[in-house]
Amino acid sequence: MEMLINMKLFGLLILLFLASTILIGGAIYQSDLDSGNYTNIRNLTSNVTWENIGPTEINIGNSSFAQFASGIITRGLNFVGYSAVESIKLGAEFGYDHPEYNWEVLVGLIKIALIATIVAAASPLLLPLLAIITIIFMGAISLVKLIIKKCKGVKKNGKQKRTS
Repeated sequence: MEMLINMKLFGLLILLFLASTILIGGAIYQSDLDSGNYTNIRNLTSNVTWENIGPTEINIGNSSFAQFASGIITRGLNFVGYSAVESIKLGAEFGYDHPEYNWEVLVGLIKIALIATIVAAASPLLLPLLAIITIIFMGAISLVKLIIKKCKGVKKNGKQKRTS
């Protein structure tokens, strides 16, 4: 169950990322519309590449195991970086080419789904939290009743009995 919630959360974060990149393209288009000079979005995004940003090279040791692990980690990080850069370029170009779509509604829906997923992930904590709050209130009520009982005993007799 926890793994499923984490996967939903990760998927929603990716959707939020993609919708945000599309909004960036729409914002560039709106800025061009306001200023009157138009950007060639293809030239703008073609200048941004993973090779310009800086591919990662990791070396964690000289043993054969360390070299294999370094290769796996390096290729994995480069894959994630390359995918993120290309997704940003894709989203920006799509948002620029299609400014008529209202992507802010999608971002709002994704945020609501993200909050609902976080609440669902935190739901196993709800029952113990309610039990602790109930115990605290029951203890406070019994303490107040005990204090009221002691005060009534003092008022009836005029003085309090000693118990030792």
